[in-house]
Amino acid sequence: MRRPIHLQARSRLAFLLTIPVLVSLVMWWVAREATEGSEWVKHTLLVELSLERCLFDLQSAASEQRGYLVSQEERFLPPYREAAQEARQELARLETLSVESPSERDIIARMRPLLEARLAQLERTLALYKDGGLDSAIFK
Repeated sequence: MRRPIHLQARSRLAFLLTIPVLVSLVMWWVAREATEGSEWVKHTLLVELSLERCLFDLQSAASEQRGYLVSQEERFLPPYREAAQEARQELARLETLSVESPSERDIIARMRPLLEARLAQLERTLALYKDGGLDSAIFK
């Protein structure tokens, strides 16, 4: 026996109403995944930018130090010290950015002693220069 038409219509209507609901759920899930993916892209770009800034600051410190050694002008020392401090701050920013990623944390942890060693070398060269002049700073 066939079901009455009004029951058939209701079941078809119920089926037709579930389609938009299912489509909406799928769209919500896709949007959520896209948002999560874009957050990781944003994070990656911030890390890359911070790495570039850290390298730039370290190179600036070395450049200002050389300017002082070659010219013997004290005006190079404040920018040298500022660039060295900014490199340290940028590395601290990288440590903050890498909190959620163990592999990034490991890499940045290995960077700190390298950065500090380079900055210490720049300081030693300045100390040697102040104690014994340019020859002392270059050849020791």
